Amino acid sequence: MPLSTSEIPDCLIAGAGPTGLTLALELARRGKTVRIFDRSPGPRPVEQSRALGILPPSLVLLEPSGVTTRLLEAGLTIKEARVSRDALPRFAIEIAKGGGKFPFLLSLPQGQTERILIAALEEFGVEPEWNSEVSGLTDVGERPLLSVNQGGDVEEIPGRFVAGCDGVHSVVREKLGIAFEGDRFPATFSLADVVLKQPDPKGVAMVNAIAEGVVARLPLPDGSVRLIGSFPDVEQHPDVAPLIGSTGWKSDFSITFRHAVKLQKGRAFLAGDAAHVHSPVGGRGMNTGIGDAAWLAWLICEARQEEYEDYRLPVARMIISQTRAMTKIISRRTALRRFALDHILPLAMKFSFVQRRAAAQMLAHDMPHPDWID
Repeated sequence: MPLSTSEIPDCLIAGAGPTGLTLALELARRGKTVRIFDRSPGPRPVEQSRALGILPPSLVLLEPSGVTTRLLEAGLTIKEARVSRDALPRFAIEIAKGGGKFPFLLSLPQGQTERILIAALEEFGVEPEWNSEVSGLTDVGERPLLSVNQGGDVEEIPGRFVAGCDGVHSVVREKLGIAFEGDRFPATFSLADVVLKQPDPKGVAMVNAIAEGVVARLPLPDGSVRLIGSFPDVEQHPDVAPLIGSTGWKSDFSITFRHAVKLQKGRAFLAGDAAHVHSPVGGRGMNTGIGDAAWLAWLICEARQEEYEDYRLPVARMIISQTRAMTKIISRRTALRRFALDHILPLAMKFSFVQRRAAAQMLAHDMPHPDWID
């Protein structure tokens, strides 16, 4: 039996990662009805969380829903980054000098972030519909229809809006016929969650430039450390392996820089990895998706959804440009990089204005401030 007009959800969301969950939460707390679908059996395993850092703009966006308080309780604040070359200290960045309400980076595995968002969403009577694969989308006019396969039964579900938050291989983007333009970076990166034999200082990120590239050590709330290498098998590198007591989840991955040429078509929208994908340098990926979702929810509730692309496509292009430049820098193995690390940057970081600028960049203060938050 067809749904009556009053029963049609305000928004159908494909994908229950941080982007989709944020969109559902931000709509639900403003009184909108949503359904959110994901083909997975549940949220991402905590021990297999590629995304890690939560940036201040995300904390600002999630504060009205109460999620920020829960994230801060669960996460670990990072207030300093120490940079070395071949394990010899060169300079440090005091992240707090970047200012703002949240002058730190928050370390929390994506799986835990998702569970906190799910718990907040359930308080509004909304639960993700797991094992529900979005397979089609038709009529993106007044009543978009989303095809959802739940246990072999395909249901055509109408909604007032549809949001594709379904990742790099987005079905929604494909069905909209929107190109995903860009290229692949010619390198393989790696990560590994490890326990160090000798713990790093609490709340300090360590970055070491070596001949093969860069190794970063980011602290996790449970006392372990996320290793990130700009080359494969970071945990096996001879400069790194002797430091490790035990190794948990690890992964090698390639990097692409792509974005959708359009973020909306009719009453259907793209957000998060479905809209843009780039290097993890700077920790902007998950945070940009959270930003997309919060802005889209606000615009829908203000009946200004046609402005979404104007707000968010420039952000995607800017972040792709920035992360591409940073990825090239850390991947180069040149005499100029060695000279900069040994002489130029240690001198520059002694100046307060340079410290403030570097910290502000790490804190993503270049992101647009939400119009609806004072």
